[in-house]
Parts: sequence; C-alpha cells; structure tokens
Amino acid sequence: MISRKLGIGVVKTVMVAALYAVALIMMGPLAWGPFQFRIPDMLSILPFLSYFGWSAAIGVTLGGAIASLFGPWGIADLALGIVSGITIVPFTVWAGQQARKKPAEKRFWLIVALLQILVFTAFWIGYVMLHKMIGIPAKEAVGGVFLSGFINIVIAGYFFHNIVEKIFPNE
Repeated sequence: MISRKLGIGVVKTVMVAALYAVALIMMGPLAWGPFQFRIPDMLSILPFLSYFGWSAAIGVTLGGAIASLFGPWGIADLALGIVSGITIVPFTVWAGQQARKKPAEKRFWLIVALLQILVFTAFWIGYVMLHKMIGIPAKEAVGGVFLSGFINIVIAGYFFHNIVEKIFPNE
C-alpha cells in the first residue's frame, strides 16, 4: 500500500506538472524563441518552499518536458529542458532548506535561488539550444532568454513565492 505522504507527493507532482504544461502550451508561439513569454516559469520557485520541495521540482521538470512536445524545437527542447531541470532544481530545493535554517537570510536565499534558475535557463536554453543547436546568434539567444527570464522567473517568481508562501507557509 502506498503511504499517505508518498501519495500526497505524487499528487503535488502531477498537479504542478499539469499546471506548468497546460499554461505553457496555452502561451503558444510566445513561449518559444529568444524572447520567451513564459509566465509558468514562475512555478520554478515552488521547490524552494518546503510544502512543495521535491514534488514541485519533479513536477516543473516533467511539465516542461510535456510542453516541449508541443513546441517547435522538438527533441532538442525535450532533452535540454530535462537537463536544465535536473541541474536547476536540486539547488533550488537546497536554497529553500538554507532559508529555513536561517530565517533572517530567507530573502537572500530566495533571490539567489531565482538568479540561479535564470542563469542556468539562459545557459541551457539560450546558449546551448537556441544558439548552438538552432543557430540563433548568441547575443540574441542568450540575451533574449536572460531578459525574458528575468521578467518571468525573477520578478514574477519573487511575487508568486510571496503569495504562495502565505497560503503554504514553510515549516
């Protein structure tokens, strides 16, 4: 029999994955390219919160993989989206743990987590996929993903975190 805790974790994972994938697919062509209007990227901060943690980490990565099947870049986006998620989320979970150990430093760890999500996304998606694999000039590919990511991940993610934390406070 599946334990209650595992069952709840699976439900959180599926809910985050579905929300991310559906929201991203609904963005249509605006979600792919050098400047990406990806409001669902703000969900990338959910692993920072203890209530979501690894469930959201897996959910965001899985949701991105599912959404990539509907995008223009095919297998490149699928593979690099998974690699990107695998390199981003462990640090995000760890940063959340550090914030809970030292509550006075919570904002610092939140900003560090958001910035590392942004930098890794700009590298894996902007540089590796859009520039190296697709052929978009590096300045446009990395710069566009970085700028749009700053809006979608850092700014929207910061405010989203503050709202969600009120609903699901950290232990």
